[in-house]
Amino acid sequence: MAATFFWVTLYLNHYHEVGVQRARVRSIFCTAYIVKMILTIAMFLYFIFLALSRVYLGEHSYNQVVYGSTLGLTLAVGLHYTAKIHFKRLPHYLRQRFGIMKETGTFAVPNKLFTLAGILLVMVPCIVAHAIWWQASTVTVSAEVD
Repeated sequence: MAATFFWVTLYLNHYHEVGVQRARVRSIFCTAYIVKMILTIAMFLYFIFLALSRVYLGEHSYNQVVYGSTLGLTLAVGLHYTAKIHFKRLPHYLRQRFGIMKETGTFAVPNKLFTLAGILLVMVPCIVAHAIWWQASTVTVSAEVD
């Protein structure tokens, strides 16, 4: 799933950018078109051999490989055409919402938002990791020998 998601996302970002109008190919003998088709075929062959190798090594069954590949492909295509549009609009929204400093060119982020981001992105994962470590260190295992 992760390999499918990663490579399909890179492929879509390079060849199917959202909101960008590309020139149409006039002939199938264009070098860019040939390279695109070769990369597309190579990507599908890579996915097939990756899936078969997972089954051959006994790590997964066929239905797990098909499900994971389908899930990775669905997430990559779905997020590329739905969520990416919102991320591309984000800088414009931030400029309108918070204003922009003319002399430095940086966003004037309010202190409350900066503090909230610091707490959510730094403190919460550290606290959760510490809680997991503390819970694991307090568990004692006793084994009785007969």
